[in-house]
Amino acid sequence: MSTVRNGGFCYFRVVSYAVPPQEILSKDSVTVSVDAVVYFRTSDPIASVNNVDDAIYSTKLLAQTTLRNALGMKTLTEMLTEREAIAQLCETILDEGTEHWGVKVSCSFSSVIVLNFSARLRMTQHKIHQLSRGKCSLVSC
Repeated sequence: MSTVRNGGFCYFRVVSYAVPPQEILSKDSVTVSVDAVVYFRTSDPIASVNNVDDAIYSTKLLAQTTLRNALGMKTLTEMLTEREAIAQLCETILDEGTEHWGVKVSCSFSSVIVLNFSARLRMTQHKIHQLSRGKCSLVSC
């Protein structure tokens, strides 16, 4: 038999959670480090207490997993150019995943992509390769 922590009290204020930097391997095999922020709140206190052990902690874990999975299916170029679409996708997945926990995601991810050294080196090598093949000029790469 499980017990209710904190006497069954629910936290109704908006929770902001800074997702720690996640090392992600993109679809085109580039390793990037991504961090994000997600905002959520308890919308159904009964579901929050009855359907999940710790709604806030579970939502945080789901946010990390969603970020890794959504970005792992994208190439580096898609990550950089389709940020709004990725944010909307993550918000939708999170909202569906937390609905039965009584949690409502109120704002989408705001992710910042930081390329690590190997990604920068790979992009530089790609540009040098394009220059050597005459596909671009030094100014317009």
